Amino acid sequence: MKVFLLTFCFTVTACAVTYAAIACLTPMTYTTLLEEELESRISEIESPDYEHVPRLQKKDYLGMIATAVACVIIIAIGII
Repeated sequence: MKVFLLTFCFTVTACAVTYAAIACLTPMTYTTLLEEELESRISEIESPDYEHVPRLQKKDYLGMIATAVACVIIIAIGII
């Protein structure tokens, strides 16, 4: 019984230390990386050399609708 309790205490301690380290360090590093990425993207978008994406045209919308209809038909055929 003593071996079980000793093993249990070591396991609980190791889990607690690991969880505490992850809980403390992850938000800091993730937030830092996220802020750096956002700043680089904002500066890229605000630069005068940034090339904006062209707007969708009528044929793009028709293609999306046709694809959605085809998917619904295929799903309906598969159910029947």
